[in-house]
Amino acid sequence: MTYRPFRKNLYRCFSKSSAGALIYGLNHTGTPLSKFELLSNFRQHSIFYQNKPTALVSATDRPIEALHRAFVKHYHSDDRADGIWIAIISVPVGEDGTLPCHHARDLAFELGYNPDDGDKFMHEYIFEWEIEHQYVEHMVSVETLLNRGLDLDAFLQHDRLPSLRDFRDLMINMIVNPRADGYSAGRELGRMARCFGARAPVEEIARSFLTDCPANISVDHDRQFVTWKRSGYGSVDMDFEHIYWIRQGIDEVLFDLWLADSYFMEDCVAHAELANDLTSEMEILWELYWEDLCFEVRNGVKSDSATDEARKLRSREQEIHDLIEKHAVSIGL
Repeated sequence: MTYRPFRKNLYRCFSKSSAGALIYGLNHTGTPLSKFELLSNFRQHSIFYQNKPTALVSATDRPIEALHRAFVKHYHSDDRADGIWIAIISVPVGEDGTLPCHHARDLAFELGYNPDDGDKFMHEYIFEWEIEHQYVEHMVSVETLLNRGLDLDAFLQHDRLPSLRDFRDLMINMIVNPRADGYSAGRELGRMARCFGARAPVEEIARSFLTDCPANISVDHDRQFVTWKRSGYGSVDMDFEHIYWIRQGIDEVLFDLWLADSYFMEDCVAHAELANDLTSEMEILWELYWEDLCFEVRNGVKSDSATDEARKLRSREQEIHDLIEKHAVSIGL
């Protein structure tokens, strides 16, 4: 039987002020790093609050971490909302569990970090030189998240967004708030995930918001309770029924009221037709260009017009790409 690799989703937040976007800070690529070069770069990379670029690009497997970083930039830096991005990266998992990137915790242990320090990198993954375009599944800007109704204003404390640890605790408080039933909490998690767009793994994002907030989760099957350990507060217990209704709320918002909605499906069909028409137009223009160029070459005609025309076509191609993307965002993709 042929092995069909499943995929693991990672998330990276970046902006103009980041050390790098999807390519590391010096904006060029190179040959695969030797083990010594990889560990040397990771040693430098692992120093917090340093902006010296390395040959490494990092991502997290927790969407809540990427969301928090994006809004820290939005609230507390000079970055514009339309210049802060969350990239969703989908990488294949090999039959032996290998990935086209490195688990940062493994690199930390190879450098001799003790288990507690190494575990700080449990959710981080490292790419050499760049995150290849083929792995980038989707990108969403903070501007788009805001336009779709997702902000973190309710979590601000004295006009500042708290640390990731405290933010996760506040999310838990929202999920287990006795005044809100599990169904309502699930609907809110689904609403937050929906803002990432239909091209994002929205169900995974919503469920990750649910499972990545606690520092530890334990399950008591006899009592039918789940215990969530918070970082800064005591533990909280939730019965299985509460979890069930959270998941029901997520599913209703994402599927019943959105992805399976007939109006949304009609919008998707119309978008596909628009994208096909525009890209077909571009293909015809390029075919005509190459025909004219071949005619000039065969007849020994030397002209700068071909270069100018190619430049105009590339500009038009970018315009079409932007137009398709703008329409996709407008319908919730």
